[in-house]
Amino acid sequence: VTFTAAAAGSSGVNGTTPTLRWSRNGAVLTDGLQSDGSTVAGATTGTLTITNVRVTAAGSYACTASQTLDGYASGSAAFAADGLPVSATTAAAVLTINSVSASISLSGLDCTYNGAPHAPVVTTSPVGLSAALTYNGSPNIPVNAGTYAVVATISDPNYHGSTTGTLVIAPNATATITLDGLNVTYDGKPHGAVVTTNPAGMGTL
Repeated sequence: VTFTAAAAGSSGVNGTTPTLRWSRNGAVLTDGLQSDGSTVAGATTGTLTITNVRVTAAGSYACTASQTLDGYASGSAAFAADGLPVSATTAAAVLTINSVSASISLSGLDCTYNGAPHAPVVTTSPVGLSAALTYNGSPNIPVNAGTYAVVATISDPNYHGSTTGTLVIAPNATATITLDGLNVTYDGKPHGAVVTTNPAGMGTL
């Protein structure tokens, strides 16, 4: 993206020429790599160039020309070269940047219950975009066996896209139960066996 502005002429006995400075939304711009990954060049010239433009670069751009004029110092009753600063700012040029469509897909949607959370594998193009997932409307990754409607939405401000899928966590057909504490001595109190399951924490009767 390129913006251009011009300020012509010189003034005073020193022939001072105007200086230029670009701003976005009232904030002065500086050359170099910006925090959003874009690069600014020409922030103090008549041509402002922004490369690798991101959505965060949208806004109102303006160029201010500053100049110093010769003046008269009333206190000392003396001529003052370059003693009167003046400036003029261009009308704002509004830059609107829309996010770009990106693709997103889900894999690893079929798994078996093992007591751990199961989330699908998310693939985006461009690679590595962040995404937010919900499971039956909840952001919590499922643990228990069941069927879950998955919605994946790209959350990068520079891209948009979404997809859906169905996550199926099948019951684990094989689970083990171990009983301990089966040999006790009568003391008139109730005695129960110690139950251990694998996967851990399963309910038993």
